[in-house]
Amino acid sequence: MRVVVATIAERSHFLAVVPLAWALRSAGHEVVVASQPELAGAVSAAGLPFAPVGRGDVLARVLRRLRGRSGTMEAVDWHDARTWELPWSELSTHMRHMVTFWWRMVNEPMVGDLVDLCRTWKPDLVVWDPITLCAPVAARACGAAHVRFLWGVDTFARMRGSYLGRMEEQVPEVREDPLGEWLSGLAARYGVEFDEELVVGQATIDQVPDVLRIPVDDRLGVRYLGMRFVPYNGRAVVPDWLRRPAEGRRLCLTLGTSATDRFGGYTLPLGEVLEALG
Repeated sequence: MRVVVATIAERSHFLAVVPLAWALRSAGHEVVVASQPELAGAVSAAGLPFAPVGRGDVLARVLRRLRGRSGTMEAVDWHDARTWELPWSELSTHMRHMVTFWWRMVNEPMVGDLVDLCRTWKPDLVVWDPITLCAPVAARACGAAHVRFLWGVDTFARMRGSYLGRMEEQVPEVREDPLGEWLSGLAARYGVEFDEELVVGQATIDQVPDVLRIPVDDRLGVRYLGMRFVPYNGRAVVPDWLRRPAEGRRLCLTLGTSATDRFGGYTLPLGEVLEALG
């Protein structure tokens, strides 16, 4: 079987899917990772074949440019129940900003090349990151099966179901579906019709145990396939000092890699955090 693993150029998102990619290769399948050129180093370091698709990562440049500027719209916490109690005009505006300045920005630059890759290489399966919404379009365009791969709880399906629920409560004149409208137009370019399967996949690979899985709207038809979590964070060398017995208590502080990758530094006062821990 031929498998395309498609992800936006986000290193942390890619690292989560490496164990699955290697499991597929170990089972005898052909695997190619498709992403924007910035991810080439991380993919090659993981020992996987890489196919660059699209232009550079526009989002990273925009985030660096906007960092620290005032006047940008404050984001909402989509996990907070109070967000879903906002007036419809405000809620739909936040969703429109989410689609325009995140999902659209990371998918538009890579969709054309990804569709070309899939139509040329003809994979049997496309595995896609939940933000890489151009991937199910490419899968449909070449007749491949496609599944989402989650690296956390399914906040995306939860958000989609909650938004559709609020939208249905509105009178037709004010209903607005920014995600559906954008993804419908994107899919139409390649002869693909929009439906909710393009948002949630034909199936969803989930590493979260059943008891910790958050509920999503049944109307979305999400079908979960459980997978054992296998940690992979890239290559690392254990320093010599860590092998020696500690003179006092040790604390491990992990802040991820996204902030340093995107902004060249942490987005919180690291010195204050270390001082407080000390």
